[in-house]
Amino acid sequence: MPAREAESRTGRGFRHWAMLYRRERGFLDGVLPFIRDAIEAGQPTLVMVSAESIELLREALGGDPDGVQFADMGQVGANPARIIPAWRRFLDEHADAERPLRGVGEPICATSTAPELVECQRHEALLNLAFADVGGFDLLCPYDLEALDRKVIAEAERSHPLPRPRGDRGSVRRPSSGGADRRVGVLLRCSHAG
Repeated sequence: MPAREAESRTGRGFRHWAMLYRRERGFLDGVLPFIRDAIEAGQPTLVMVSAESIELLREALGGDPDGVQFADMGQVGANPARIIPAWRRFLDEHADAERPLRGVGEPICATSTAPELVECQRHEALLNLAFADVGGFDLLCPYDLEALDRKVIAEAERSHPLPRPRGDRGSVRRPSSGGADRRVGVLLRCSHAG
């Protein structure tokens, strides 16, 4: 069954955000509210992050909540060309869902090689095109400010064109100038001093 059409029953299309964070606490402060809001709303959610981050999230959530699937980005994203098909499978599995879907994806990490980095950045930009026709899909992409070069963060600003989601606990970063659509975007910044 094909993925949901844009502006379908959910009344809106694909939304793609970057979340900038510092340290483990900043990651949890940004991602947990996004996942908890999805759980509360009954929105199926796929979380593709590192195995270590999956364990942090499971511990904070008290296990594997109903409606939340975890996938190790180290395995899925070992070949970045497999990431978009993984998102597409998730969307197709829930094509009949009446509620929006959510995703958390962190394909870029400190250990990414130069060729992997190029492919992952290409992937992030292609998401805006690949899912432009998909309705009711919110995707949050965490970026570690302490582990990643500022050029990587600048590229994240270009490939994540939307305003931050309401209710998330982070301060707004300056608007981005790029994106696959004409909407002006901002990034969510999560940090913790400890």
